[in-house]
Amino acid sequence: MQKYSRTNKGALVAQEAFAAQVAKRVRACFPKLPMGNASGTENQSRKYGRRATIKLAVGSLVGCLLLSLSLSGCASESKQITAYTLGNLPEKGFYVRKGENFFPVYAEGLSFTGMSKSDALEKRFFWHSNKEYLIPILNQGDEIIYRSVSEELPDIFDFENMTDMGYTLGCGFTAKTVGIGFAGNKLWIEKTSAFDVLDGRENLASYTVLELNNVALDLNLIDENGILAGLTPGKQYLLGSFEGTVYRELTMTADTRYYKSYAVRTVDGEAPYSLTRKGYAVVTLPSNLESGMYAINGEGVFYYDAEPVS
Repeated sequence: MQKYSRTNKGALVAQEAFAAQVAKRVRACFPKLPMGNASGTENQSRKYGRRATIKLAVGSLVGCLLLSLSLSGCASESKQITAYTLGNLPEKGFYVRKGENFFPVYAEGLSFTGMSKSDALEKRFFWHSNKEYLIPILNQGDEIIYRSVSEELPDIFDFENMTDMGYTLGCGFTAKTVGIGFAGNKLWIEKTSAFDVLDGRENLASYTVLELNNVALDLNLIDENGILAGLTPGKQYLLGSFEGTVYRELTMTADTRYYKSYAVRTVDGEAPYSLTRKGYAVVTLPSNLESGMYAINGEGVFYYDAEPVS
């Protein structure tokens, strides 16, 4: 049986944002790479419609990005997603299988573990800073597999769709009597501008933020997870703050991508997976699964491209 629950909308917007993000990254790293032309995209849009055009763009761009980055990296930085073979596959976890290679779902940056509850999806989120290359892509013909050497297999598999909320700072906030304060370091992302500013700062609990870019901070901009979402990527933000009663200015860059859970597709019943003699189980995908980013059983995320591979 396959069940579906949803708390808000945004899948199409998330797909558009993902396609645009990947296109920008490919062009920046590989300016000589063929990327098609505007007339071709316009013709595709007229022929297939907006959603199909997005899927076609994502499929081609993602494949190109992962292959190129895994071979050479961007500039001087080597960026590779971990690839296992059957011989060195860890004893437990979810993986995307592409031929003889197994790529682990990406777990760093998840605010949750375990299965989802549809009445609390908005409290479950995922964020990262420049880690797109570590999120595996499940294309048509690939498989999502589960490996378990000594533990019982799950009888339910949740595919939790994560919608793109745009960019934020690499830190969370908490409400105070007046203004907001900085959340503890469990709500920070390392190797971000915010982390560099806040890490090791003394008396952080005494800080109160009242202004954003010299304008009184609208508390409605902070969501239920304490995240300041919807910022301009790469833009610097000046946080007018007080350490006790002493005014301080902290400058941070919006360098963190933020996703929230908004829908769950559940696979259970008689055949949620099929066992193989190779030591892993192939997980059954929900029918008519749309392209997007998914967390599986709260253990990690992957991106699914529903467009058939030509």
